[in-house]
Amino acid sequence: MSIEVTPIDATLGTVVTGVDLATLDDDTWEEIHEAFLTYGLLVFPGQHNLDDESQGAFALRFGKTEKLYPQQESPIARFSNQKRDGALAQPGDPQHYLLKGNEGWHTDSTYMPLAAKAGMLMALVVPPEGGETEFADMRAAYDALDDDTKEQLEGLSAYHSLYHSQSKLGYTPKTDNLYGFHDKGAPLRPVIKTHPETGRKSLYTGRHAYEIRGMGEE
Repeated sequence: MSIEVTPIDATLGTVVTGVDLATLDDDTWEEIHEAFLTYGLLVFPGQHNLDDESQGAFALRFGKTEKLYPQQESPIARFSNQKRDGALAQPGDPQHYLLKGNEGWHTDSTYMPLAAKAGMLMALVVPPEGGETEFADMRAAYDALDDDTKEQLEGLSAYHSLYHSQSKLGYTPKTDNLYGFHDKGAPLRPVIKTHPETGRKSLYTGRHAYEIRGMGEE
C-alpha cells in the first residue's frame, strides 16, 4: 500500500489518502510516521471503517496511550456536548465548562504528569456547519521570533495547570474528575521545546501555562 500525501497550503499539515487506518500494515505505518514528523498534522478523510478498537490500535503505533483518569480502560476517550441522557450540556454543567475551555488555544495534556506526544481526533457526529478544529503551527511561531527573543526564552520554563486555565472561565474542577491524573501538581514545561526525533524547536505554551519560573507576572 502506498499513501498519497498532499500538503495543506499552510506551514503545517497534510492530507493523507490511499490508506485504510483500520487495516494498517507496518510499511504504510512507516510512511505515515515520516509524514507526521515532517508536517506535524495529518488529516485522514473518509476513514469510515475506523471503530474504537482500530482507532486505539492506530494510536498505539505512536506509543502508549494516555489515561485521563485512573478508571479508564479503553485507549479511547469520548468528548461530547451531550450528556448521558442525550440532553445538551448547559452553562453550569461541569461538562459545559470543560468543553468551553477547549475553545481556547491550547496544547493537550501539558498539565499531565507526562505530556502527550500527539493527539488523535475522530468525529462521530458533526453539525451541518461550524464546529471545525483549528491548529496553530508553534514551530513556525518559534521560527518567526527574532534572535533576541529566542535567546531570552531559551532555558525558561512555565508551569501548566488545568485548575488555572479553567479558573479563568469561573470554574474550578473538583479533584479526581474527568482529568484526574492532573491532580499530582502543576508540571514545569520548557517554553521552547526541541522535538526529540527531528530536533526542530517550537514554542510550547497555551492557555494552561500560567507562570514562567524566574520572571514576574508582567
